Amino acid sequence: MPENGAIVTGRVTRINMRMATVEILCVGNKPVQSPLTGIIRARDVRAFDVDNVEIYKCFRPGDIVRAVVLSRGDARNYYLSTAKNELGVIAAVGRAGVLMVPISWEQMQCPITKAKEFRKVAKQLFVKDLDPDQVRQITESQDGDDQAEQNDDDGDGDNDDEADEQNEGDEPADDD
Repeated sequence: MPENGAIVTGRVTRINMRMATVEILCVGNKPVQSPLTGIIRARDVRAFDVDNVEIYKCFRPGDIVRAVVLSRGDARNYYLSTAKNELGVIAAVGRAGVLMVPISWEQMQCPITKAKEFRKVAKQLFVKDLDPDQVRQITESQDGDDQAEQNDDDGDGDNDDEADEQNEGDEPADDD
């Protein structure tokens, strides 16, 4: 049972003018054992301009959303919110049947047809959002890891190229 403030991931099953119904799939990183249902009311979709929210421009059936639990609504439903930047649609399939790509906080685009569809898109961490030093650290650590794995031919954790270079000489150096 999710508690107030818990982050949940779910699939939109139905929408109408006032709300989206969500099948809760995970609470945090843990899958739910029994079916849970959540409701995202129009006023809980975003933190601004709440009176002008159009649910069909925010969610579609089949969308995967990240939301926060506001409260236990009634006997069957949890009230959910996507009113923070990091909450909203995290995956959506377009009319062409392929995963769409987020292009703004309110639109996703099909990579095949280039058709754009409105969604309340969850902000995700992209490389363009990182500080240049963070990007350099990530790429350098990945390059270093890849290089070390390539040089470790026998899987023993040492760099085999260095060992091979030592063995190329006539005799190994004596450290005594």
